[in-house]
Amino acid sequence: MKFGKQWALLLMLVITLCLPYVIKAQQNQDEGLEFEENLKIPFLKDKYKGGVVSTQLALGKRLISKGFVVETIQDGTILIVSVPSNKIFNANEIVISHSVELSKLRDNIPNPRYYKFLLAMHCDDTGNAIYKDNITTDRVISIYDWFSEYAKNFDVIPYAMADTEPIVPNNSMLNRSKNRRLEIYIIPNELMIQHIKDNY
Repeated sequence: MKFGKQWALLLMLVITLCLPYVIKAQQNQDEGLEFEENLKIPFLKDKYKGGVVSTQLALGKRLISKGFVVETIQDGTILIVSVPSNKIFNANEIVISHSVELSKLRDNIPNPRYYKFLLAMHCDDTGNAIYKDNITTDRVISIYDWFSEYAKNFDVIPYAMADTEPIVPNNSMLNRSKNRRLEIYIIPNELMIQHIKDNY
């Protein structure tokens, strides 16, 4: 009986110590998903889709007016903001050297709690596979850490893309500079969709 009570106490202690981590894991459950899975927005009835697209269009116009390059995917429900790597990092460095673009983005999203943000870091084809994986991983972690410190209400999920998705052929210095970029996918979450439903 004494042995059973000791095990029960030990189990309670383990649960108590682990509970904060379990809660954290539930809050960040999207972080374990593959990139393509995280691109999906919550289920949306057709009658509410126009509200999401209008909201995204307004945000996209606002960001374009601030100098960002913005495009849309999935019928206008998701925005992609592209920032050249040299506006964030010095050449071959992994520590953020310039945070102006990140701060400007943060300051021009009125309701960040309405979104999930995927951070996709890209590089050109220079170097071997390990180098390309490492530099995009280290850089996107630096950006993730920046958001954690300076934009705490942003739900950001980092992805290192290496050189897997060039936007132009890597056949010149200019083209390589275009492929070195951070893409920020701005994806509506349940909170935004509920807001649209409530105001429909």
